[in-house]
Amino acid sequence: MAAVDEFLSNYAYQVWVGETAQAGFADCHGLDGSVQGKKGLLVTLNMGAIATSAFYDWVMQHATAQNLRVVQRAEDGTALRAWDLSATRVAKVTATTFTKIGFPFRVEALELTAESLRETIL
Repeated sequence: MAAVDEFLSNYAYQVWVGETAQAGFADCHGLDGSVQGKKGLLVTLNMGAIATSAFYDWVMQHATAQNLRVVQRAEDGTALRAWDLSATRVAKVTATTFTKIGFPFRVEALELTAESLRETIL
């Protein structure tokens, strides 16, 4: 997993499932302080990549809801804050792959819906 962690360190926003980073994105919308505790959220992650087959399968199959964590990182890699998204589902994915073997799988936009959100300053 060290190669995955190194690859994802280039992104300002990382998506975690449990204790593992699964994807990284350059930009994120829908996670500001005004949505704390709000239900029925839409979160859009832009210009990124999926680094694991498990997360790719979940995204592409629009599978059952799961809890995710989005971590915002500074340029030096320091975690700044995190958002815990409960009962998250894929609403839409716009993607193109640029690698021969498929990973990392490039994603233009990933739209997620979540039942609720909790923000943590790290």
